[in-house]
Amino acid sequence: MTLTFGSSSIGMMAQEEEYKWSAGMNCGISGYLGEFNRANIFKSPGVNLSAQVAYLYDTRWNFNGVLSFSTLKGSTDVFSQEGLTNLPSSFNSSLWQLDCNAEFNFMPYGIGETYKRLSRWTPFIGAGIGVAMAMPKGGSTSFAPELPISFGVKYKIKERFNLKAELTITKLFTDSADGLQDVYGIESSWFKNTDWSASFTVGFSYEFGKRCPTCHYVD
Repeated sequence: MTLTFGSSSIGMMAQEEEYKWSAGMNCGISGYLGEFNRANIFKSPGVNLSAQVAYLYDTRWNFNGVLSFSTLKGSTDVFSQEGLTNLPSSFNSSLWQLDCNAEFNFMPYGIGETYKRLSRWTPFIGAGIGVAMAMPKGGSTSFAPELPISFGVKYKIKERFNLKAELTITKLFTDSADGLQDVYGIESSWFKNTDWSASFTVGFSYEFGKRCPTCHYVD
């Protein structure tokens, strides 16, 4: 009896092993709000690619580092209608972003450990800080801090494999992501008259780095 019970306990512990880290890739579309687009942020969608590393603090909280690349583009005839004939009618820009953020799962996320009532899927919300580098075609490169906010849903396919769909809206503390600045004579500042970027992505992540199975604390 004792041997059977011991073997069963070890088997359950192995199945319910948690991991401390995850790494993944995401891809999708990008968008922009600024002088060339004032309403629909995905009016002229570009491409977004990103890589992410996360520290899985517990079943509710993750702390992430994200490196992403986006193409931004847009066009308008508003400038010519308003007599600004010296301004271009379209733009193309490359945007690099490096962010750190905290992510909260609305349900305890995981698989196994039924006594914790873990869920294989959960909606989540995240926020953080970062830095952006915008490289508009025909313009000068600019650097600026940024504030990303994200919403999404994740699903655990297997113990270490995850799928995620995510919408991220980012306030860029610059008015130069599209190569134009203060077009209407309104001086931009950190919080006024600046550009926004966005992305909608789907991605995949893999967990690694086993936690100590006999410890009674989060290592």
